[in-house]
Amino acid sequence: MKQLRMGIIGAGILGTSHATIYSGLQNAKLVAVSDINESRAKDLAGKYGADSYSDYEQMLKDKSIDAVAVCTPDFAHRDPTVAAAEAGKHVLVEKPLATSVRDGQDMISATRKAGVKLMVRFSNRWNPPFVRAKEALDNKELGDLLYLYLRLSDTIYVPTGMLSWAAKSTVAWFLMSHTIDLARWYAKSEAKKAYGVSRSSVLTKMGINTPDLYSAIVEFESGAVANLESLWVLPTSHPSVFDFKMEMVGSKGSVFVDTTERCIELYGEKQHTRPDTLGLVNIQGVNAGFMKESTAVFVDCVLDDKPVPAPGEDGLAVTKVIEAIQRSCQQGSPMEVAH
Repeated sequence: MKQLRMGIIGAGILGTSHATIYSGLQNAKLVAVSDINESRAKDLAGKYGADSYSDYEQMLKDKSIDAVAVCTPDFAHRDPTVAAAEAGKHVLVEKPLATSVRDGQDMISATRKAGVKLMVRFSNRWNPPFVRAKEALDNKELGDLLYLYLRLSDTIYVPTGMLSWAAKSTVAWFLMSHTIDLARWYAKSEAKKAYGVSRSSVLTKMGINTPDLYSAIVEFESGAVANLESLWVLPTSHPSVFDFKMEMVGSKGSVFVDTTERCIELYGEKQHTRPDTLGLVNIQGVNAGFMKESTAVFVDCVLDDKPVPAPGEDGLAVTKVIEAIQRSCQQGSPMEVAH
C-alpha cells in the first residue's frame, strides 16, 4: 500500500493530535516533526520514530516528505504554508486558514503556483451531530434554511493556561472560525454582511490583551441569518473545557445540537467531567472520531489526486467574514463582507 509521508510543523496540542492520527493510518507515515522548541520536537518525533527539526525550512528540504500539517498558532500559518508549497509539499493547515485576507491569498497563490493541494482542517464538517444536521437540510427535511444559532465558547483556562499566545489572536479566530465555516457550509452561499460586538475586561485586567468575547450576526446571500457567539472566559468549574451548541431553523423543521454533553458524565470524588466521545478517541486500540476522519480524508485526496473537501478558498471565505466582524466591532455598524 502506498503511504503518504507526512511532516508536522508545530508540535503542540494539535501537532500531537496529528501525530497520533498518522500513527493509526495504514496509508500515512509520520516522518518528520518541526518546532521552534527543539526538545518538544524531539519528544514528539521520538514517539513515532520520526526525524526532528527546530527549523521547518530545514525539514522541508527532505525530498521524501509528500505533505505537511501546519499546526502553528493561528497567526503563524502563512509562512510555513508558503514555504511548504514552494518545496512542493501538499498542505493541511489547521483552522483558521489565516488571520488576514492578505495572508490567506498568499497561501492560496503559493499552492496554486506549485500545483499542490491546500486543505483547511475544518474538523466539525466530520462531527456526527453536525453532519446529520447537514443531511437533514440537504434532504429537505427542514425545508429552506432560515436561521442558525451557533455558540462555541471555552473556559478561561484556554487563553490563560493552554495557549501561551492568546494575546496574539482572538476568540473570533480561535473558535468562531469553526462556527462561521459551519454556517457557510449549511447556507451553501457566501456571507454578504456582518455586524459584530466585542467586549474586553476580564483578560485585559490579567495582562492578556485580547477580547473576552465576540457576538455577531451574519447575513448570507441565500437569505439565511446566523447568530454567532464565542467567548473564552467561562469559569474553570465548567465540566468541559468548551461549550458547543447549535440551533438550526428551517421553513419546515428545526435541529438542536449540544456536543458539550458528550453523551457521558463521570462523577469522581473531587470533580465532574464530560469525557470526549467524538473528537479523537481510542476504541479497542484503534483511533476513531471526527478529528481522525477530517485528517484521513486529506491523506486519501492527496494519494488519489482528488479535490480536497475544504480547500483554501473556503478558509479564505471564513477569514473575510471574521475581518468584517472585527471591523464592525471597531466602527459600531454592519460591514459588507469582501468578495
